Amino acid sequence: MIRSGYHAELDDLRDTSKNSKQNLAAMERARNASAPASALLKIRFNQIFGYYIEISRPQSPNAPADYERKQTLVNAERFTSPELKITREKSSPADERILEIERQLFIDLPLRIATTARRLRRNRARLAKLDVLAFVRKNRRDRTYNPPRVQQRR
Repeated sequence: MIRSGYHAELDDLRDTSKNSKQNLAAMERARNASAPASALLKIRFNQIFGYYIEISRPQSPNAPADYERKQTLVNAERFTSPELKITREKSSPADERILEIERQLFIDLPLRIATTARRLRRNRARLAKLDVLAFVRKNRRDRTYNPPRVQQRR
């Protein structure tokens, strides 16, 4: 909702969130590269468990010892690992804070506009005058219109 570069803390939090997601993708690629083709794991996220590792049911007995079982499904098992817990601890507060900052900036926007409204109206009036003068000048030049000169009295 808010453009990058507008708010420094927001940019830092976005980087943290983005990096944690990239780290998860890298972790998934690394684990899958060392696993047999039938034992592919997927790192996913849901609101209840947060980040989890999903392994097919036949391959779940081969899960590393440090994986903690979270949920059993018909065709798969869901696990968590210490790495995922660390990522969740970093990413979740960042995502929540991003939403909080964006919401506050969005709420503050009408207030900031209201405080600058007088200056905006003044500048609008100045621009309107400039626009009229520019039109008259262009029209005069295009039509080679030269109004009669008033003779000066001495």
